Amino acid sequence: IIFDKSFPGRPSIMRALEQEMVRQAQSHKLQPSLAKECDYLLAWAEREYQHSDVQLPKVTSVKNAMRQRYAELKKELLDA
Repeated sequence: IIFDKSFPGRPSIMRALEQEMVRQAQSHKLQPSLAKECDYLLAWAEREYQHSDVQLPKVTSVKNAMRQRYAELKKELLDA
């Protein structure tokens, strides 16, 4: 697993979560709210990284990190 340091703080899987959210949006499967999307992303990460020692962020951290990108993706879907 390669950790991305583009988010502040210690290395995390936040970039992988963002990439999964983008993939979801491109597949027109973005959840209807930020809260539901973050719940989905954390469940996805638990499945993807279940056999690693990756520490998953708390839902509040994911919401704060993904809020702006989620809004951008949601707007792109609505404008399409």
